[in-house]
This record gives sequence, C-alpha cells and structure tokens, in this order.
Amino acid sequence: MVELHSGEMTEEQHAVFARWRAAHESHERACQRIENSLGRVPDVAGQKLLRDTLITGGNRREFLRTALTIAAVGSVGGWVYNRYTPVTGLFADYHTATSERRTERLRDGTMLTLNARTGINIEFNEDSRNISLMSGQIYIDSPPASSPVVVTTGDGSLSFYGGKFTASIRDGVTRFAALNQSGRVKSPRSILYKLKAGGGVFVNGEGLSPFLISSNSETAWTNGFFEINDQPLNILIDALRDYRSGIIRLSPEAAKLRVSGIFPLDNSDYALESLAQTLPIVMTRTTGYWVSISTV
Repeated sequence: MVELHSGEMTEEQHAVFARWRAAHESHERACQRIENSLGRVPDVAGQKLLRDTLITGGNRREFLRTALTIAAVGSVGGWVYNRYTPVTGLFADYHTATSERRTERLRDGTMLTLNARTGINIEFNEDSRNISLMSGQIYIDSPPASSPVVVTTGDGSLSFYGGKFTASIRDGVTRFAALNQSGRVKSPRSILYKLKAGGGVFVNGEGLSPFLISSNSETAWTNGFFEINDQPLNILIDALRDYRSGIIRLSPEAAKLRVSGIFPLDNSDYALESLAQTLPIVMTRTTGYWVSISTV
C-alpha cells in the first residue's frame, strides 16, 4: 500500500495490484482495513524509514512492523496533540488550548474572551469590524461605533453596533445570544432575523431556531463555571470535554438525563464526581484519561 502511493509504481504494477484487489472480496476487505488504519497513506509513504525498508528489500514482517509503527505514532501523536491544542486553531489569529481561556482587548476597545479550544480570525479597519469564529465560543463586549461588528461562522453571521453578545459552534450548529443589545442574524439562506436582548438563536443549514437565555448562565464560563438548568446531560459533558485532555464517553441513555446546577470547568474531576453522586449513572475510569458514563 505504501509502494502504491509512493508515485514510483509503473502502470503495469498498478494493473497487477488492481487485478489482485478485484480477484476476491477478502482482498478488497484487506485493502480497506489497511487504508482505514493508516489514514493518509501518502504521508506515511513519504517517511524515510519506511522507504528505506522498501528499497533494501526487508522481509514482510519488518515492513509491516515499520509501516504500522509509523502510522500508529502519527495517528496517536496527532490525536494527543489535538486534545491539548485543537488543530483547527493552529493558524488562527487568536486561539486557546484545552482548559484555557483568554481575554483580548482589540484596538477599538472591544473586549473579547475566548473559551477553551476556540479559534478566531480578526479583521478590523475603519469601515468594518469582522470576527471569524472557526471553533469554540466567544464573549464580546463592544463599545458603540458607526461600523458594525460582524461575527461570521460557517452557518451564518451576527452583526451589531455595540453591546454584549456570545457566539459558539458546537456539533455543526452555531449559537448566537444577545445579552443587553439587539443584533441582526443572517442564515446561509439569507434569512434575516432580529435578535433582541435576552434572546438567542441556533443557526444551521436548515434555518433559524430562537430561544430565551439567562445572561448569568450565558457568561458563567468566563468565570470558570458552567450553569445548566434542566437540560440534557450531554450539554454539560460537551462543556467539560473542552477542559479535559482525555476522553469522556457518554452512553445515549445517560446523555438524555436532565441535570441542573453550577459546575466548575477548571476542576472537571470534581464536576464528574458530583454528577456520580446525584444522578443514576455508573462512571468507569481507565487511567486518568478515559471516563465512561452510562445509566445504572
């Protein structure tokens, strides 16, 4: 498979491989399993150690051991790195790592707070003030001005001329909330919606869905807490995941349990233990990095 993507195989060799792959369904399954395991094979093929193994004609066991070791290190290393610092934020103007919050004062006086695992790009000039939210959640406190602040995501945009707002992206859905001033939301289908103070709206490719907000709950995370009121457990767990480098697995049944309370984001272990004491759940830990939650 490495040789196939090396760019050095002849047309005849490609044809031989294609015939072998099509000769039996087990061959096709084997190829698919290797492709799924190695991921981006061309990157693996470029590894010097693996290329040297091919050139020197090492035996099959040596070849497989080398290939799978490189693939495993690349895959696991990338996963570990992404758990600490989201890959999507690496090239952003401002970004935060797992369990990190950050506040910036922009040149127009706007105060911008980034929640954990957030990435944004900023483009401010005399005529416009644009914030592109790539991932995560932000809190904006902007002074009045003649030009609007425009917050854009892949789902739509929010524009306003001053005030306090939040914006977030979670599971392919954008969430805008107006804390003390009104704004205007635009969906991908160019649907305009006036977002009044005290209101929020979900935006995705299917349209807009308004809801009411609590200002205290909306901004609790800026002080290191997550406030939830009679909502599904998965919402709280999603918030805690941004503050843990490990994995939290939540069963579909446990995800539906309703929960209320104020939970510390900076001490997610305490938050999880408090859930175990108050909800009908079973929590299993595998080392300090893997937590599984299911119903009793």
